[in-house]
Amino acid sequence: MPGNLMSTPPVLERETLMQMAAARAGLSDFGDRWFTEPMDQYLDALNREARLTSSGLAAQTEVIIKGLVSRLRMVEDIRRHPYAANVPLRQFEEQLASLTSAIERAVGERPVSYRSGRFGFSAAHVAALEQQGYLVESSVAPLFYEAHKSGPDFVEAPLRPYYLAYDSATTPGSSGLLEVPVSAMLNRRLPRRLQYMYARAPRNYTTKRVLRKLGIAYVRWLRPSYSSLDDMIGLARDLAAAGEPVLNLLFHSSEAIVGGSPYNRTEAELTAFCDRLERFFEYARTTLRATPVTFVEFRRAYT
Repeated sequence: MPGNLMSTPPVLERETLMQMAAARAGLSDFGDRWFTEPMDQYLDALNREARLTSSGLAAQTEVIIKGLVSRLRMVEDIRRHPYAANVPLRQFEEQLASLTSAIERAVGERPVSYRSGRFGFSAAHVAALEQQGYLVESSVAPLFYEAHKSGPDFVEAPLRPYYLAYDSATTPGSSGLLEVPVSAMLNRRLPRRLQYMYARAPRNYTTKRVLRKLGIAYVRWLRPSYSSLDDMIGLARDLAAAGEPVLNLLFHSSEAIVGGSPYNRTEAELTAFCDRLERFFEYARTTLRATPVTFVEFRRAYT
């Protein structure tokens, strides 16, 4: 045979690759197996048309196994840390009541604003939050999409605050719970339909990573842990120019501690985080004349 082509066509088999990935990850649950049909088509094309060398076969095998391992770990993460929207409603209600009472006992005052961990909010939670005395909800982030991993789809949510509906987290309704969405928007102007297509792109994380590296499109957040100061300032300037009434900045308390999150693992990273935060606040206060308020203070002024 010329070169180093194999004497017989290499064969990549789905079940073998999945078994190899399961052995590497120490996991076996791939979740919904919707991916097997396109995977079979891909493998068939490789086996019939690619004419892989031995090194090419090894490289393709590694790429596929890494992808399968990522899926195994994602499914396991969802199993161990489910979105609040996916737990039984009765369980959510009991946990919310218990947590609310615990906070009241600890600080002497009942909480009235709420944000779900991992943005796992559902419209089904609105009534329970009202019953516990909550006035403001802030889990919805426009263009946020994790439906491919059993998470929320907030893609079409408005930026402007709205009173929640009991049957939809992204459209206004008749409840007394005010949604104050996290401030997030694309770095460039696009028709809404294209924005929604971007947010729900197939192979979601990979596609968005490529589009960002190419400088085509990415979502800017008011989130100092992984947004640059320039992006936060640019977003705030655009929101103010559009007449949006609020700049809703987000970070977790653990991000303000060295080693408390993946973002600020060293003193230098935490110092840079605090510097971005302080410089953004200075810009918002002086240039945009924004006024710092709590969620409840905003609700009073907004309504």
